[in-house]
Amino acid sequence: MVNIWDFANSSIVKLRTIEGNEYKGKVVCVDDAEEDEEVTEDSITIDVKGKYIGFNQSEIEIIEEVK
Repeated sequence: MVNIWDFANSSIVKLRTIEGNEYKGKVVCVDDAEEDEEVTEDSITIDVKGKYIGFNQSEIEIIEEVK
């Protein structure tokens, strides 16, 4: 499993989900599961062409910073 916290201060990331879908966007936030009782795992939200998309840590196969 990838460590999404490595990308909390990144500007732009590219990721591939375990289903094989690829996304590239600006990091909006990384959320800690311990801060929300209803959430079971950490997640990252990115802005993909004006649409915020959230990914649970277990849904991400590969993530990398785009410079």
